[in-house]
Amino acid sequence: DQWHRYPDLQGTPVALLPGTDERPLAVVTDADRISFNQLESDRWNEIAAASNLGQLNLASITQLDDGSIWFGTDQAAYHQTEDRIERYSVPSPQAFSRDSQGTIWAAANTELRRLDGDRFIKHSEVEALTRTVSQALLASPDHELWVGTQFFGAFRHDAAGWHRYDTKDGLSDNNVIA
Repeated sequence: DQWHRYPDLQGTPVALLPGTDERPLAVVTDADRISFNQLESDRWNEIAAASNLGQLNLASITQLDDGSIWFGTDQAAYHQTEDRIERYSVPSPQAFSRDSQGTIWAAANTELRRLDGDRFIKHSEVEALTRTVSQALLASPDHELWVGTQFFGAFRHDAAGWHRYDTKDGLSDNNVIA
């Protein structure tokens, strides 16, 4: 077994994702540009890219089960599918998830948002979620949405409503980041 070096990636690799059809996907940034590169034999080939994204401080990146990629910067959320990248007005999204009904969720600073058509709408119903940074999301197969927060532990939404879990419930810390 040997390690291989791939000099054909231009920029700074920031994430390596499983990709589709078992070929890895490298996410690369360079100034105000992001590119998605798939490994073909011994060479990385760019499959999608976007430029003029402004100050590209990548805040989050998530690959969903359909292979599409959601990523967030300081200014917006982006969705990469096949060969295109779409922009959504969501400030500083920290995490993305898709629930069992196909709804896309974004945790953006102190807001929980869901995709409705071509825009994200605010969905925070719990006051504690509006007072802390939501930084992790997980949509479970049994119709629950979990939100990890910076200071208030984790929240679970199910058919009965919202439930909060913190150190009193056994969490080792109220800062839930993943």
